[in-house]
Parts: sequence; C-alpha cells; structure tokens
Amino acid sequence: MKISFPIKKKGSSQTSEIINGLPSLSSPPPILPVLKSSQWAGIKSGLYYKEVLPSPVDVSLILTLGYDCNEHFRFLYQYELKGESKEMMYMQAIDHLLQHEVPFDISGKNNEQILFASGREYSSEKILCPDFMHQAHQLLQSDKLLVSIPRRRNMVIISSYAPESTKIALKNLHRYIWNDDSFGNAPIINALVEVEHGCLSQLIPMQ
Repeated sequence: MKISFPIKKKGSSQTSEIINGLPSLSSPPPILPVLKSSQWAGIKSGLYYKEVLPSPVDVSLILTLGYDCNEHFRFLYQYELKGESKEMMYMQAIDHLLQHEVPFDISGKNNEQILFASGREYSSEKILCPDFMHQAHQLLQSDKLLVSIPRRRNMVIISSYAPESTKIALKNLHRYIWNDDSFGNAPIINALVEVEHGCLSQLIPMQ
C-alpha cells in the first residue's frame, strides 16, 4: 500500500514514501529518521512515530523511522518496534544520519547572517544532530537559533538575536517554501524551531 507523498530530488528520479515493499536484500538498507508533523496521515495507519517537540498549540514535531531503499522510503510500523528495539533502532538511525554530509551556505553580514543547509536528502533531519547544530551556533556566533524546516531537504537558520528585519525575511522564506510544492518535497511543519546549545528547545507556530 502506497502513501501518496511523492518526493523529488533535484536532478534525479522520483522517490516515493511507501509503507510496504521492502525489497529482499542480502543486507538491509540503512534505517534513517524522517521528520513529520503530528498531522501526518501515517500515524493513523499504525506507523511508528516519536514526538520530538510538543506544540504550544496542537501540531507537534515528530520523527518516524524507516529504510532508505533509494527509490523509496519504507516506513516502520509500531508493531515492528517493540521494547528495547525502539531505542536501538533510533540510535542506528541517528548514526546513519551522521554519515550524511550537509554543507552550510551563509548569506549576509554580522547579526543579519542567514545560514542555508538545503538541497540534500536529509538536510532537514540534520536538526536532530547536536554537533551539526553546534556548527551553526559557531558560524552565527549565537547560543540560540531560529530554524525553518517547512519541507524535507530544506533548512534555513538565523540567530534568535537577529534584527526584526532578518526574522521577517526568515518567516517570509518559510511561508514561501511551505506553500511551494514544485519540487515535490514532503511537508514537515509550519512552525519555526528554536535551538539552544545544539538542542531543540521549542516550537514557534507560524501566525
């Protein structure tokens, strides 16, 4: 059974997110995390999910786990992860995520700088890696960050202490990406994520 969440990589063939269809391989493909919101339809289908950040309103940031099979992503069901296997699989997923390199591009000067870490398969999910976020802290010289991850393969970061004009620019860019499905990147969440000292601290819903 397929979930109709098509993904499209720039310059590559289309990848699909599916529930079943894990191919028979001599060694299983890597397990990786994918970010979603608590409105994700896969929850009702019994797929595994873990809350990453609760929402002050009603939509939380969650992650799900599955196998990256190149042409599709095969999600795991709740019943496939029992007891200690949940934590073990989660740690494996984060270990595999660490192997995905995502470069930073920086725009602007001083406290108006904007960091871009977009275009790679797991760009958005790198927010789960404290070391990666510590690099952003260092580049922006700020202990608190505002991060936009509206859709997969997108991440934009500014300092929480940036001037209001930079915050407005981030919000406008977030809204544009959230409403733009031209690349087929699956939506994640219509909220900004606050990060302190490399760790996710709170969700800030978009108005």
